[in-house]
Amino acid sequence: MPAHARAWAHAEGARLVGFYDRDAPKARAAAASHPGTQAFDSLEALLAACELVDLCTPPQAHLEGALAAIARGRHVFAEKPAFDTFEAWEAAHAAAKAADVRLCVSHQHTFDLHTQQALAWVAEGRIGAVLDVSFDYLVDVAADAPLASAVPWIGALPGGRWFEVLPHLLYLMRHFTGELRPGPAICQRSPTAPAAVWADEVSALLYGRGCLARLRLSARCQMDDRTLTVRGERGTIVVNVLRGVATLTSLRRVRKIRGAGVIGVPFLEAGSTLAQWVPDRLRHFRGRSGKDNHTRMAEAVVRAVRGEGPNPTPADEIADVMRCCAAIGAAIDGARDQARDAARRAETSR
Repeated sequence: MPAHARAWAHAEGARLVGFYDRDAPKARAAAASHPGTQAFDSLEALLAACELVDLCTPPQAHLEGALAAIARGRHVFAEKPAFDTFEAWEAAHAAAKAADVRLCVSHQHTFDLHTQQALAWVAEGRIGAVLDVSFDYLVDVAADAPLASAVPWIGALPGGRWFEVLPHLLYLMRHFTGELRPGPAICQRSPTAPAAVWADEVSALLYGRGCLARLRLSARCQMDDRTLTVRGERGTIVVNVLRGVATLTSLRRVRKIRGAGVIGVPFLEAGSTLAQWVPDRLRHFRGRSGKDNHTRMAEAVVRAVRGEGPNPTPADEIADVMRCCAAIGAAIDGARDQARDAARRAETSR
């Protein structure tokens, strides 16, 4: 994956060695794009030349690659989804623990500046105890090629394309819920559902530590929106993931403003939110001029491998994400199977 290769090429403390792909021309093309690297003709040859392997294959192949790397004592960094089943994660985690190597997953949006700002507000107690976390993932099918196409490996995942999308949403939510456990999910399908998902509307309830979490996936709209909302006792944080903006509102704070009764709290809240955009945009553009989130993630992995910092994706985080992915994927596939069985029974009874 180009973003991963660029990150390792620019990450402090790392040196990009080379690439391996069963499709040899792809490995050669990747190596040609990064001077000083090489295309290896086998996974064994690559493992012999590196300390850490980055798995950018479809998730169905991650377990095989991870176990091969771990058997050689190599650290593993995997693109999300980390694996295609919770059992595959358990097998890889057990092997990595036994071999005393790091197993990390690409949860790079943790390192976005707006995510870090939102986490800082919570840590500072700006909204009090977290009561509710929600994520709305609305996607225009025309702007999402994997949704509109029937890529075999995506279609084979539990829940299809949603399983591939879910990890980013879940680990971001988990940073605010403290833990995450799956609850019930409602799945609906419209006549215009795209090829890569059976249910184009999914709503799932999740359980955090002392709070609830809600997740909505929609492929029925003609707009793109990725909004994470964290509601606390004294305020609300809204993170617009696509635009890279985090805003904080607090009714308690605004109500104390002189004249609030005349102007109206909603207008003051809107003004307060708008006022945050200027410094937020300044932080955003300063951040863009430096390292991106993939590079910051890669550097955190380097520190973890050297024993200079914690694993940026600890085992309990990966386990919660994989557990929720598996449960939501199973709910979608279960709804699909029930609908197909009902259709067959109706056809037979005619």
